[in-house]
Amino acid sequence: MSLAKPWMDLLAARGYRPLLQSADEYPEIAFQAEDRLYRLFMDESDPAFFGMVLACDVPDELRGPARLLDAANRMNDAWKVAKTIIDPERFTVVRFHFEALVDRGGPSAELLGRALSSLHMMAGRFFEEVAAGSAPVMRC
Repeated sequence: MSLAKPWMDLLAARGYRPLLQSADEYPEIAFQAEDRLYRLFMDESDPAFFGMVLACDVPDELRGPARLLDAANRMNDAWKVAKTIIDPERFTVVRFHFEALVDRGGPSAELLGRALSSLHMMAGRFFEEVAAGSAPVMRC
């Protein structure tokens, strides 16, 4: 839990209740923020690497490969550190990934906030675009 501990401590200090999901060479921490489940992941062989994922169910009325892939491609073209990934088999889940490098100072509240904000904004914009005029529904 060498890489996970500082992140667990930071999340707890910020009022989240982190749960260590995996403690192997790829630690994964789950926590909720604003009623959404986020997963933070690391790589023990690359201590500078940091990633966070927000996975959302796609409502039935918005499912459709062309519609989802078009929106994901536009989002991926426009965003730098966050990417949209569509479940390629069922088109029922969309994942928003944020990846960055942690500086020598280790985990920071600023990086955590930037990741949360980026994923939240990206998910909101994705579902607004896919809904195309109707009220977007996010199930994250």
